Amino acid sequence: MGPVLVAGAGGFIGRRLVALLRRLEAPVQPVGGEECDLRRPDETRALLERLRPQTVVNLARPTHAADRSGHEDHSVIAHSLLAAAQAAGASRLIQLGSSTEFGPAESPVGDDAPLRPATPFGRAKARASSLVLSADGEGIRTVVLRPFCVYGPGDRPRHLIPATIDAALSGRRLPLAAGVGRDWVFVDDVALGCALALAGRADGLSVNLATGVAVPNEQVVELVGELLGRRIVVDRGVLAPRPWDANLAGSTERARRVLRWAAPTPLADGIRLTLAAHGPAPDALNVAGAR
Repeated sequence: MGPVLVAGAGGFIGRRLVALLRRLEAPVQPVGGEECDLRRPDETRALLERLRPQTVVNLARPTHAADRSGHEDHSVIAHSLLAAAQAAGASRLIQLGSSTEFGPAESPVGDDAPLRPATPFGRAKARASSLVLSADGEGIRTVVLRPFCVYGPGDRPRHLIPATIDAALSGRRLPLAAGVGRDWVFVDDVALGCALALAGRADGLSVNLATGVAVPNEQVVELVGELLGRRIVVDRGVLAPRPWDANLAGSTERARRVLRWAAPTPLADGIRLTLAAHGPAPDALNVAGAR
């Protein structure tokens, strides 16, 4: 395996992918925002010409204030990395997309379902994915992986599982959007999907990284409470569902057939691992069955 450049190596998924590739003894080249402003084509091209990766994995997430409303930097970064990868002679670019690109859809949503994003983030990610896939075969092979609702250690505090853990440990009430279900995928399983795509079996394709099951928010909260042995007081319906808060699950057929990937971490085990990393009191966590 040739050098693998991971753009966004310091992020939620990027850190886990870099760690996995190192365990596999793959030649990994981590790149974060401090090394290069990936929005700038000249800087990006100079970086890739110096590093000469065989594969580029784009996990970069814009952190600049200008991107907080329109999220346009997602497509700008994809364009910059794609052009630089082609110029540097890279053989493959793996783009991390998002389930939000689909927008409202019938579950389980297929890998090639029409993209009808309902949010600025989803629209920017959809543009990036379309750009990357349209370049397949133009001197480079390309892949788009679309993870569904990623969770695990290092997740953002405002997301449901970290917020639920905080509410359980602090005794605060938890506001909850009722009637919403998500297809929860553990962060290490997403990293595994990215690593499997390095073999080239998914070239030219978009692939969902999903479990195929949408689990209601209420069930997730109950599971966290059971594992911690604590009662969580929920304010149901206080939060209005957002455009991306849909009962959406992803088809797993292509991931199984092409990538030979199926999410190996059950939700309960993933939450146990998240709780262990969160650092609750040892006697508060029911770790039976944790892997």
